[in-house]
Amino acid sequence: MHQTPPRRRRSYGLGLALLVAAGAVTGMARAETPAGESAKAPRLLPICAGKSYDSACGLLRRDGTWAVTPRYGALYARDDGWRFMQDGRSGLLDPDGKPWLDARYKFIGAFHDERAKASSSTGNYGYIDRQGQWIVEPTYLIAKSMHDGLAPVCKSGREDGDSGLRCHYIDRDGKRAFDGDFADAEPFEHGVAVVQPIGSNTISLDGRRIGVIDTEGHMRIDYAARNALSVVGPDRIIEATPERYALIDFNDKTLFRVSHDGVLRDASPTLMTYRKLPGQHYGLRNKATTDVVVAPENGYASWPVFEHGTATARSAGDHGRLNAMLIDTQGNVLIEPGQYNGIGPFYEGVGPVSAKRYEWQLVTIDGEKLTDAVFRQIEPAWQSAPQTRRTGDVWEAVPIDAPGDHVWLDNRGQTIARVTELDCGVEIVKNGDGQRIWPKQLDEKCE
Repeated sequence: MHQTPPRRRRSYGLGLALLVAAGAVTGMARAETPAGESAKAPRLLPICAGKSYDSACGLLRRDGTWAVTPRYGALYARDDGWRFMQDGRSGLLDPDGKPWLDARYKFIGAFHDERAKASSSTGNYGYIDRQGQWIVEPTYLIAKSMHDGLAPVCKSGREDGDSGLRCHYIDRDGKRAFDGDFADAEPFEHGVAVVQPIGSNTISLDGRRIGVIDTEGHMRIDYAARNALSVVGPDRIIEATPERYALIDFNDKTLFRVSHDGVLRDASPTLMTYRKLPGQHYGLRNKATTDVVVAPENGYASWPVFEHGTATARSAGDHGRLNAMLIDTQGNVLIEPGQYNGIGPFYEGVGPVSAKRYEWQLVTIDGEKLTDAVFRQIEPAWQSAPQTRRTGDVWEAVPIDAPGDHVWLDNRGQTIARVTELDCGVEIVKNGDGQRIWPKQLDEKCE
């Protein structure tokens, strides 16, 4: 049975112990299109239905009527509208689902500084404007997001006798911004960017050297052997080396550090999570001041990652049991440990919880039940890219008694739509009143 474009199946609150163990390795990774604290919930819902694996996706209004009838291969939410897939190519719709750019690109990234990276049919990357015109022709093997009017682009170094990449920065018109080539280069954030010099190993941490430059190409933090540098705020970088994790400023001054056996991670726009020793609980510190918000001894058995001001964490309970809890950015407990077996992300005071495994329901932070525990899973209704969720005020749920169905619920627990498969193999879409809204007509064998 075809489902909404590739989604990551998850059971909230499970597998956190494995994530904790992997933290030293994965802690510095950052998604290119994260959900973010500022991301708004789209007003439309991407819903896919069809016959067997030949499905089509459309955009449904909250009242159960179509803004765009199913016709696309996939739909992904953006702050400025929707990216759709059609015959393996990408195009854009505006927030109301109206056509914006035709599907003539292999990929279209987010617009920054009125430019979006895009790839042509050849697979090479360039940059387009909001009218879809190529401002920078697609001649690059790699292109990354444009910020502060600058973007890193890379070509193969073979023509220069180098087996790796050769990267540099361009401006909004595609001109080289300043002298200097790099083995790898990251987009600018808060006026700085992480770069690797030519000759530095981009594949293995052995021999890897990285530093930080400003928008004029001047070194702000000299090259050194490091595992990672991650810009996490104005004048704030998390550094990982074989010896330590540290919060440093743009002048390479160490503001806070833990040993390489500890963990230091970005947790929200204002917070970082940390522990100094293996086996210690995780605490919270303010990134701007480095003040302790929650000390490790009063902290959590898993690291919190905040979405819209709240985070799910684990508190060690009796007999070593890890109890799910919900906290805010001050460390205040909003849902007490052990009240539920699992807790998902909350949005505007509503989120999924489970008292038993695979028995999920929507509740308010105050414990009001908005649905019964009749769902195998409940997760956010949108993605901004494959596997990248967008938390908001609508939830996609899978019923326990109909594991092939998908139900969309609002923040009141009311059904907006349901996709179900008929005995004839055709998927249909029903609105909240149970009326079929897609397809308009069925074959006689399906009727």
